[in-house]
Amino acid sequence: MKVSVKASIVLIAIALVSGFILSVLSDLLYVSEEEKDNRKLATVYASEITERYTSDVLTEKYGDILKNETYGEVTGVYFCDDGAVIVKAKGKGGYSSGWVECYVVIKDGVVKNVVVSDNANQSFIGFIKESWLAEQFEGRSTDKELTMNVDVTPNAGASKSSNAINNSVNMAMSFYNKAIKTQQQNPGGNIVTMKAGGNADVSLNGYETGNGKEVLL
Repeated sequence: MKVSVKASIVLIAIALVSGFILSVLSDLLYVSEEEKDNRKLATVYASEITERYTSDVLTEKYGDILKNETYGEVTGVYFCDDGAVIVKAKGKGGYSSGWVECYVVIKDGVVKNVVVSDNANQSFIGFIKESWLAEQFEGRSTDKELTMNVDVTPNAGASKSSNAINNSVNMAMSFYNKAIKTQQQNPGGNIVTMKAGGNADVSLNGYETGNGKEVLL
């Protein structure tokens, strides 16, 4: 009986100590989503991030302009100290109805780099190499939508993933043209959204999209 009680006490003590050690290690090894983002961004573009917009802050600032029924959606925007903008966008149309998320670096209306950051259901994403991304997208002007099999040659081993990546880049360029390029060309300009019934919403240094046309003042 005494041996049984002693063994139980030892096991409880071991469990408590193990739990404490795991808790400490968890705190020490924890990496926040922002830190994960920072580590990835450091490999995407060698420039300091001066402003970032993600999650609710991103939605609050840019609203409906973040989404496109054909391309996908923007999930992050990062402004760099050299004037470049990194747009993180999910592209639709991947393998098995999945998506591919990419960081798209744009400076002066030209794509500088594309890096795949995440995906869903893309079994053949491993076929996508940096060399293919560079060949297909670097140096592209944001003024022209990229069409598969015309402007972009699909990767032979991952044609569906190639399509999703192309949509990601198109989403990033579309957002850049509407939200960034226009503002850079006309600093301080306001977006006036004309809605049904003749009402207008004005966004100062921001972009509110409604059911009508947007006019830069």
